[in-house]
Amino acid sequence: MKNLILILLLAIPLCVCAKKKRDDTPYLKGAVPMENGVVVFRKNFRIADMNDNMIRENMRYYVQDVLVANGLEGPVTRMLTDADNENAICARVEEWMVFEKKFLYLDKTRFRYQVNVTVDNHNVNMWITQISYYYRENWDELQPTGEGGEILRAEEWIDDAHCLNKKGQLAWGSARFRRKTVDRVKAIFENAMDMFEQKVQEQKDKETKKEEVVKKRKFVEE
Repeated sequence: MKNLILILLLAIPLCVCAKKKRDDTPYLKGAVPMENGVVVFRKNFRIADMNDNMIRENMRYYVQDVLVANGLEGPVTRMLTDADNENAICARVEEWMVFEKKFLYLDKTRFRYQVNVTVDNHNVNMWITQISYYYRENWDELQPTGEGGEILRAEEWIDDAHCLNKKGQLAWGSARFRRKTVDRVKAIFENAMDMFEQKVQEQKDKETKKEEVVKKRKFVEE
C-alpha cells in the first residue's frame, strides 16, 4: 500500500509537467515566410458585399485608428504615403510585445513592423514586413528610456535559419520572439477580417430594417 502511494505521489509531478508541455507545432518550419531574404507575412481576403472605396476607407480606419493609434508614440509609429499609388495604405508601427510579466519582473521588447494594404476588385491584400525588435533598453525608475538596447532584425533572429536548431525545434534565445510575432501577425490579420464581418452584418441589418418598415407601411394610405 505504501509503495502504491509513493508511486502515485511521484506520478503527479510528471502529469503536471506533461500538461504544461508547450505545443510549438504552429511555430516550426515555414511559420515565418521569407521572400528574397526578407520576412514577409501575407494575408489576402475578399469582401464581395462592399465596394472598393468602402473597403479602402475601412482598411484605412483599421490601420490608422487601431494599429497606429494604439502603438507607441514617437517617430516610428506613423502613417506613410505612397506617391506612386494613392490607393495604397501603409504605416510603420511600434508596440510593446510582452513575453513575461510577474511581480517585480517584466520581460518585453519594442516590436516594430510595417503594415501595407492594397484593395482591388473587392480583394484586400495585406502584408507585414520590415519587422524588428528593440530589446534590453535601459530603464529609469521602471520606465524604458529608449537607449542602450539592441536592435534585432527578424531576418537574423526569428527566421528558420536562425531560430530552428538541427532537430527542427525552436532555439531557446529567440523562440519567444518567434512565437509572439506569429501570434501577433495572425491577430492583426484576423482582426481586420472580423471588422469587415461586423461592418457587412451591420449593413445587412440596416437593409433588413428598411424592408420591415416598407412592409409595415404597405397598407397605409396617404
